[in-house]
This record gives sequence, C-alpha cells and structure tokens, in this order.
Amino acid sequence: MKKEPKKKAEIPEVEKVKKPKRAKTLEEKAVMQKFAKALGERIAELRVEKTLLQSDLAHEINIDQQNINRIEKGRTNISVFMLSQIAKAFGITVSELLADI
Repeated sequence: MKKEPKKKAEIPEVEKVKKPKRAKTLEEKAVMQKFAKALGERIAELRVEKTLLQSDLAHEINIDQQNINRIEKGRTNISVFMLSQIAKAFGITVSELLADI
C-alpha cells in the first residue's frame, strides 16, 4: 500500500479592497486650477521684482527651470515644502507669498 502525500490545507486568499478615490467635481477642479494660476502669477511677479530669471530661482531652490515655468503658468500643484523654499528664496514668509491669492 502506497501512502498518499498529505494535501496542504488551502488557505483562501483575501482580496484587498481598494477604496476608490473620490472623483473631483468639475467645480473643484476649476477652483484648484484658478488657485494654481493665481499662485503662479504671484511667484512670477515676485521673481521679476527680485530681478531673477526662472533659471536663477530654479537654481536657488534646487529644481529645474522647466518646473518653475510650469509653476508660474499654474500647470502644476506644488507641495508645502516647495512653497516654503520659494518663499525663503524671496526672503518672505509663506503667508506673505500666499497673501492676496
């Protein structure tokens, strides 16, 4: 008589349920775009006042000039850290950077 190998107990795999991200409404997207554009304009205005080129500001905060261009045109959202770096480069606070936006 041959012994049959013991079968391993099958453990069912637990599926991870991903919580769907809430889709932003068109109104929320519009508000975000408007803010990004206003912030970019403010940064460009301050940069020109300080007689800095985009490349100068980029070098100061250790990013590339293309990112500065995207920020100034409102085509990207920037982190709080990046806001603080930009404010520091201008010699102002983040509150002053965000004033009137």
